[in-house]
Amino acid sequence: MAVCQYISPLNADCVAWCNTHEYGNTLILGMYELRESTQTRQGALQVLQLTDSDSTLTLTVNQTLDTAATFDVAWLPQTEQIFAVACADGTLRLHSFDGQLQETAVLKCDTKAMCLNVSCFDNSVCMGLSNGDIVVMDVIQQDMLHKWHAHDFEAWSAAPDPTNHSLIWSGADDCMLKLWDTRDQGHALKTVRHDAGVTAILPVESQPYIFTGSYDEHVRVFDTRMTKTPVAVCHVGGGAWRLRWHPSDSKRLLVAAMHTGAAELQIGDAFVPTITQQFIQHTSMVYDVSWCVGNSLAASCSFYDRLLCVWMV
Repeated sequence: MAVCQYISPLNADCVAWCNTHEYGNTLILGMYELRESTQTRQGALQVLQLTDSDSTLTLTVNQTLDTAATFDVAWLPQTEQIFAVACADGTLRLHSFDGQLQETAVLKCDTKAMCLNVSCFDNSVCMGLSNGDIVVMDVIQQDMLHKWHAHDFEAWSAAPDPTNHSLIWSGADDCMLKLWDTRDQGHALKTVRHDAGVTAILPVESQPYIFTGSYDEHVRVFDTRMTKTPVAVCHVGGGAWRLRWHPSDSKRLLVAAMHTGAAELQIGDAFVPTITQQFIQHTSMVYDVSWCVGNSLAASCSFYDRLLCVWMV
């Protein structure tokens, strides 16, 4: 059951709670909308505050920032104040945050392709692009480190290898999960077929395991040393579009499962995931989920109904 809801002005596809206790009741909502009449894309970011009045929780908009249409958002792990946004105009946009968002840099990744995801590590990010390219950026120096063509279809996801950040995993609409060495991008080191497009890749920090999400409605767990078959598979009932770790509990995982809502997974022995909760109050495709720092709350957003929900976990 949702403890509160909010209807966004545009289609909602990204959500992230702020990652510090100082702003623990603040979240950022990203939006993407295609104007059919002009075939142009527009977007916005909103900063919302969760407040408790007489035991009733409400969401209040503190800021609206017009921007390019958003595809994915993430906090840079080495800092608590840099917020990265992958945008449909082929840019990575960086923002400072002190209760309000301030755009500080617009880094061009491509002139024609869209940036579809952003995964942060060290002082860098990696991104999948709509033309199948993978990009690695140094966000401190604001410099493109690597760019190569990895897939012939949309590269929905890219993420660093958990034990060697010189290696990058990519997943795409060609149903392929691939491993690349940024020092030699001529060919993939590994290729793993899925039953549908690979939409999400989530490393297990400092351990040789990754989780993948797919349009085929399954979350898979792979040992990166032996990827011929997954070590575990969990059916989540809808396309697994985003996977998000709990900020302090490495055994808990949220899934944005598109047309079947959101789900919480518990990670058991040998990294076997099981569903412990499903949130099904959305009436459209759920494209993102986020954990609240310090509270037993999660947020999820859905696209066509423009619905942001906060619920108990």
